[in-house]
Amino acid sequence: MLRKILLLFALLGLLLVGFWPAIFNGYPFFHGDTPSYFRYVDVAVARVTGRSSDWAPSIPLASPGSALAVPETAAGDHTAKTPFAGRSIYYGALLELGEVAGTIWLSVALQAAAFMLTIALILHHTVGFNGPTFAGSVIALSLATPVAFFSSYLMPDLFAGVTILCVAALLIYGNSMTRGVLLAWVGLLCAGLLFHSSHVLIAMVLLSVCLIGRFLFQAPVSSKGLISVAFGLAVAFGGDAVFTIASSRMFGVTPIRPPFLMARLIADGPGEAFLRDRCPQAGFAVCRFVDRLPISTAHVFLWSADPKTGVLAPADSATKRALADEQFRFAYSVLRYDPIGVAAAALRNTFVQSVTFSLDEFNLNNDDRYNLRRSVPSRHLQMIEKTKGWADTLPVGVNRYALILTAPSLDQGIIQQTQGLSDLFPAEPLPAVFLIVLLISILYTARIFLPRDHRSSRDRDMRNLVLITIFGVLVNAFVCGALSEPYERYQARVIWLIPLLAMLIYLMRRRRDAVPVPSAQPVTPQSP
Repeated sequence: MLRKILLLFALLGLLLVGFWPAIFNGYPFFHGDTPSYFRYVDVAVARVTGRSSDWAPSIPLASPGSALAVPETAAGDHTAKTPFAGRSIYYGALLELGEVAGTIWLSVALQAAAFMLTIALILHHTVGFNGPTFAGSVIALSLATPVAFFSSYLMPDLFAGVTILCVAALLIYGNSMTRGVLLAWVGLLCAGLLFHSSHVLIAMVLLSVCLIGRFLFQAPVSSKGLISVAFGLAVAFGGDAVFTIASSRMFGVTPIRPPFLMARLIADGPGEAFLRDRCPQAGFAVCRFVDRLPISTAHVFLWSADPKTGVLAPADSATKRALADEQFRFAYSVLRYDPIGVAAAALRNTFVQSVTFSLDEFNLNNDDRYNLRRSVPSRHLQMIEKTKGWADTLPVGVNRYALILTAPSLDQGIIQQTQGLSDLFPAEPLPAVFLIVLLISILYTARIFLPRDHRSSRDRDMRNLVLITIFGVLVNAFVCGALSEPYERYQARVIWLIPLLAMLIYLMRRRRDAVPVPSAQPVTPQSP
């Protein structure tokens, strides 16, 4: 009995380590998009239970089958927006669990538990699970990588890395998994895919490449894993369809998918050149906004409330929907118009995203504070205003002129002229530790690709796990950088996978070296 109690306290301690930044901050971290995840789930729960929702008190609820006229108010009025498809109601349900339980700490605890389960499962397949190794891995990753920050964040970012690792593990170890382990991996994968559409794109690319590798090059990919990943994607698409139907019945309108790809193409240049050359004859709704060109970033196109520069945010609901509906036709037209320019911009943005990360966003700026004051209920806002992140005092900043892996704010440009060797490194201790650990991990992980005289099946599986996981990190850079916009947080959310791989390789080699090699016995000649 005492042993079980001690084990329970040990797991609780590890769980707390898994979201230590939230404890240090004084409250879980809120992003400007966090209220959007809360809003529509909380409104739906309020409708079912008959209570009022303080997340969106002015959103009218339509009767089934009726039309909902969403009033157009001043730009930035979050309570009057048509629902966007990019804000998963399933991740919102995870946050709503904390609301229903009376403490939002439950939501970050569940995220930290998902991270811990992922580590336990991958240890089971690679080096074998045991208590000390599991505890050491969780503590090391939580303290030496950004993963605990994303466990503490009320955003689905943690599950980008979880999704990549789920896909890699299923594709490599799927055939040897027991039913319970397989269900655990598939459950984590389905959660990650339901929580954000970018995770779906990453999984689709990984699955497609591995399918090609299996059927054209006989790559050792698990058939059970392929089926499991395909099942997860089917769940994700089904979940999106359910959200669309439920949104239509409850709010009277179908959700709008923001035109990220359109914004990216215009900000990169090929889309702008197409609009100037082919409008208004092209017939796109976006042709009406040629007078606002050039647009500096995709973020300005989508979310700027200034009608002189922004396009989506200040538009009425009909225009928002028209822009969303035509974005893929627009992308195809731009690709035909300037294929080399589109490809060059995509490669450039992917590279920039792959080498850009920081944790600056966990310290709130004036815009963040203004938006949260307008959209967060007072019971949460009172706690947020007491945090270190609100006061901009978290030790996570980077130098303004940091280069490559510690790129500065995108407003200052991705790569700038450095001013001395010290400008290459973060200004605060935490990002400095994370950067050093990442660089060492990259160098150490590369050793697995060195030729060896004898490579066991376990070595080959580990090498393939590393290949798929690193490729997933690069696909994340493509999905976020080339299809949306390079942003520090997007790559920071997955870089913890590299130190994890290095740790697994080290543990595997240490265990192999610990196995004694039988010494050669002298051969005694037999007498005739």
